[in-house]
Amino acid sequence: MNKILFTVTILLALVSPALAGDQCAECHEERIGEIRAKKVIHSAIEDDACEDCHESHGDDERLVLVEEGSALCLQCHDDPAEGKVVHEAVTDGDCIDCHDPHSSDKASLLVDAVPELCLQCHDDPTEGKVVHEAVSDGSCTDCHNPHSSDQGALLTEGMPDLCSQCHDVPDEMNSLTHTALSDGECTDCHDPHSTEFSKLLIDKYETTRFPGGFSEEMYPLCFQCHESSLVTGGPEDTNFRNGSKNLHNVHVMGALKPNRYGIAKRGKARSCSICHSPHGTTQPFSLISKYVHKGIIFLTMTYTPSEDGGNCTVGCHKPQDYNRTAPDPRQGG
Repeated sequence: MNKILFTVTILLALVSPALAGDQCAECHEERIGEIRAKKVIHSAIEDDACEDCHESHGDDERLVLVEEGSALCLQCHDDPAEGKVVHEAVTDGDCIDCHDPHSSDKASLLVDAVPELCLQCHDDPTEGKVVHEAVSDGSCTDCHNPHSSDQGALLTEGMPDLCSQCHDVPDEMNSLTHTALSDGECTDCHDPHSTEFSKLLIDKYETTRFPGGFSEEMYPLCFQCHESSLVTGGPEDTNFRNGSKNLHNVHVMGALKPNRYGIAKRGKARSCSICHSPHGTTQPFSLISKYVHKGIIFLTMTYTPSEDGGNCTVGCHKPQDYNRTAPDPRQGG
């Protein structure tokens, strides 16, 4: 009779999770109490299914798991490493490096909050003077998948689609986008985490309308792709010219004009951004179409291309024409 009762008891323990949990509590009541006191409890614990993960008997050191490492988790959970790019924490680590297998006060059973958990392995991305609000006010997982992704850097979506979830990104159907955007990625010019420069730019880009002069050190961001000779060079270096006069030079460095003593002096220098949008506009060459201050449009600019030049009609001066082969005498050249 005793053998029969013993056998029935073992069978009930194997088929009844609740009974298995009760049996565990006979020895591990304090530990189970600590586990259940947390805000987020693993479903295996809620179902009193200790034996889904643990053998009913352990050894001298620990409770023996029915499988080791992530193989145990994958008995119930989908494989998180199915993307093209897999987080090293997944490929080289163990699920419990980031997740508590029993319970946690953090969402998704994390062992620590984000970003503190991420910073255990990753460098702090907020060390620059200007920090992206997605980093300071959000969570790493707003942009990155912690397990795997089909996008580089474990992004949850490709660029610019990811960025457009929060930012206004020019629509290629309705505007002529800057090739830096249409052929590249937002991160070609912007750091997604933090930087030393305004607007999260990766390098200096002078935006003061009238900066008082020109030097290549004012526009290193632009000159990563564009040749500085567009501004400093001769007529062979730019199509924005009137005959042999480089009109980029005139605008950005200031026109050379003799003063009352006959000494040539530079006129007012203008920044690239006074005429060009860094993202795109409805006009060629990313030329802006309107100047807006505090929501009020106070100047417009209309560019009309021609076969060998163009016309610029803008509120700050009379309509101006330029022609590369038959220069407009009003512009010099």
